[in-house]
Amino acid sequence: MKTLFKMTAMAVAVIATLFCLASCKKIKNESKTPTVYAGGYVYNASGKLVATVWKNGNAQALSDGTTHAYVSSVCVSGTDVYAGGITMNDSGKAIATLWKNGTAQALSDGTTHAFVNSVFVSGKYVYAGGFVNNASGKAIATVWKNGTAQQLSDGTKSAAIYSVFVSGTDVYAGGFVNNASGKAVATVWKNGTRLSLSDGTTSSYINSVFVSGKDVYAGGYVTNASEKDVATLWKNGTAQALSDGTTDAYALSVFVAK
Repeated sequence: MKTLFKMTAMAVAVIATLFCLASCKKIKNESKTPTVYAGGYVYNASGKLVATVWKNGNAQALSDGTTHAYVSSVCVSGTDVYAGGITMNDSGKAIATLWKNGTAQALSDGTTHAFVNSVFVSGKYVYAGGFVNNASGKAIATVWKNGTAQQLSDGTKSAAIYSVFVSGTDVYAGGFVNNASGKAVATVWKNGTRLSLSDGTTSSYINSVFVSGKDVYAGGYVTNASEKDVATLWKNGTAQALSDGTTDAYALSVFVAK
């Protein structure tokens, strides 16, 4: 996991589904049997990934299986079910895709790769976080708000968003930005303003962001001097190592319960 693309698209789809556990508002429904949603993919007989959402164990296919597609994140608001991920076009480009109640909306034009890694719904606003490759092949960290893209990096170095979280009127996004030395720097953006959580001497990434009150938590990992990835939790920018660095370890999702 030293580079942006070391994980395959299939692995990202499985892992990113964990992120949405920390990406949606908690839905209180204590008096009724809870409804449980899961997002990911199913291989069809042709070996294509079919974007899928399960509701209480019942599968709903979101793509027709003619090209690869998968769901990375699920978020439910009221009676609406949102899913974010990708659909491959006939040219083999990944299209950032948002599904609402099974209906797909393309968030990118398909000329370059683009991915949705996280979805968060706050009131009437639907946020999707991920990245879009530019013509030079650099990933641009991107947040879509109701389908409109906001670029959080300038495209000179690769950057991506893996998690989006909204608290009040503040929009947080977590991921990384490559520095001039080619090292990934763990990064949290608040309303588009970037905060670096590491010094960039080794690579580091944010996989999940969660905000509780005034505290901002981020989970991910930092590569140590021995080239081992150390699972790391940041609270308000201060890092806490969660593993000893003797073997690779990763924090993929963060949730705060009070």
